[in-house]
Amino acid sequence: MNSLFTKICVWGVILLCLIPAGAIANIGKIQASSAEDVALLFYRMANARPSFDLWIKETEPYSVTALARRDEVYASQMARLVQAWQKLDPATSVITLVTPAIGKVEITSSADSKTPPVSVLNIRFAHGLADYFPYDFREERFVVIPTKLKERMNPVLTPDLAKNLQAALGTGKNLRLVMTLKPLRSDISGVQDIDGIPSWLMSADIASLSLWTPAGSLVWEYVSPIPPALITPTQKPSAAAR
Repeated sequence: MNSLFTKICVWGVILLCLIPAGAIANIGKIQASSAEDVALLFYRMANARPSFDLWIKETEPYSVTALARRDEVYASQMARLVQAWQKLDPATSVITLVTPAIGKVEITSSADSKTPPVSVLNIRFAHGLADYFPYDFREERFVVIPTKLKERMNPVLTPDLAKNLQAALGTGKNLRLVMTLKPLRSDISGVQDIDGIPSWLMSADIASLSLWTPAGSLVWEYVSPIPPALITPTQKPSAAAR
């Protein structure tokens, strides 16, 4: 399909980690997961077993191991991958993204003087616009598409909160954005063309969104009224991904 999406590249900008919902208590403790973790969750959401054999044989440590020890390494890697895949729970697993952002309060006035001004927290990614998040693993690209991202990045504020944030952010402040995404569905019907790159698509709800100072102080947060465990994933019947 022809994509209208814009993106943020993942190198050094977006960190993805699979953690239990509600586990973020300190931004400094968030650990970035590998692209392997994202790929595993994509296939687990679809209840489709990945091609572990190819994953192992095409990469280290198997590819750089002496022939005499490859069977041993193969067995060890296969056990690790199968266990990791089986342990992922589609009902509770989330993807957490951490990226630089800029936040400021904007006040919009209506032409109608009887309508009070509306205060909005404008959050934007420091590295450009994005409405999907790509992650490359092996020879595959996985694209996570959050629902209602624009709305969540421009929340309407109460007057008191707007006043406090205006004082804290001024005309715009460099922050760190933490977003937890609850995957809803992995589309394994086939890859889609996203900006000219064949991609596997995974839709997700935004479970939480928060802004932090570089020093690690919480500035603002949004938490979905629906706990991630109650957001029912939609799955297609089990099928081989490829």
